[in-house]
Amino acid sequence: MPGNLSRTSPRKEGPVVDAAPLRNQPNSTYDFLFDRNILLQGDSMERLHLTDFCRFLGGNLTNIDPHHPASPPTYRKTMPTILGEDGEETAASKAAKVQRRADEDKWENRPDSWFYTRPWLCDLKEYNSTIINVFTWGMQDMEDAFQTEEFFHGPSTWINRFHNVTLPLLHNLAEMLDRPSILHPDLIELASGFWDLRGFTEQDFISRGIGRPYPMDTDLPFGDVGEEREQKWVREMTDAVKTVARTFRGANGEVRDGPTISWRTLHHPKRNNYTPYSRAFAMDQLARRTLHGLRVESLATYPSTFATAKKSILATTDRVFGRSTVAAPELPESELDYGFDERIRVSEFGALLLGQEHHFKDFLHPDVLPGSFVWSEMVLYELKRAITKIGRSDQI
Repeated sequence: MPGNLSRTSPRKEGPVVDAAPLRNQPNSTYDFLFDRNILLQGDSMERLHLTDFCRFLGGNLTNIDPHHPASPPTYRKTMPTILGEDGEETAASKAAKVQRRADEDKWENRPDSWFYTRPWLCDLKEYNSTIINVFTWGMQDMEDAFQTEEFFHGPSTWINRFHNVTLPLLHNLAEMLDRPSILHPDLIELASGFWDLRGFTEQDFISRGIGRPYPMDTDLPFGDVGEEREQKWVREMTDAVKTVARTFRGANGEVRDGPTISWRTLHHPKRNNYTPYSRAFAMDQLARRTLHGLRVESLATYPSTFATAKKSILATTDRVFGRSTVAAPELPESELDYGFDERIRVSEFGALLLGQEHHFKDFLHPDVLPGSFVWSEMVLYELKRAITKIGRSDQI
């Protein structure tokens, strides 16, 4: 069915760990989990991982539907104003704006899909920690293809959802829970790929005049993604990662010192048209190459040793002369020190699931074991690594 990528619901049952005793143990294995915030922006995999992990630790799970007090406002796309020869807005221009607003209102009132594509909050009260998930439909704009489906609501692109869903959601939750630290995640996991693949499949069938339901016995979606689409996706992914890095900085305001950004790799799905495994492998390799390029770019331009030495010299100068270093003006984006050589991590979740396809609940989503269990172990490791600053210039 067209919505299969998003219609796997969070499980109704699962093992629950009583976290209360852990909080009273000063040497608890999970000390690093107290007073932490994790942000996940990806697809249904992030949603399933969050909901299962939350149940493992006995957290409170909340779907941020449009009526929730922390829900971001309805997204309103800015429509162009078309003027006629008389200098006044045309009737067609006005009608287009009215129709657009009606469409957006309709998308907001699809309660059957709120469970799947609206944000989720896991409040780990025993730890005073939160995990927040925002759903995306890939990097590209596929509104025309997806808007008629029950699960869709705007905005469509990954980057627009970050600006119009993720950021206002964090502000709202920080205020609602009286937890300002939510605005400063300790660990960020990003992902994109499976919905991009579905978008490519839609494009391939539509361009050949093939309508839904799409045939299942064709190899059309298993061909090359194509150089043009690959290059466009790399540009969009690069923009997304850099935007997230610039948004969440270190306590000193430096981009380099911001939180760890982990990219979840794609796993091998079963044969299907929407996420063809041949293209899934290609997109995973493309993402890895892009991340490697960002790391090398940061390392070559702003090596960690130089950054550390510069901070040390400035600190010494301040102590000797009894002054505070004046903050430098904001650099243009092209000159920013993103610190990707230290901030970027690649989650090998996809590789660890290789050969586990018989433990899937459908063509894409793994069962809680090994899926969410493996992911939970990995995210705890990444969080502890981030908190103790392993691999960072200012390692504790």
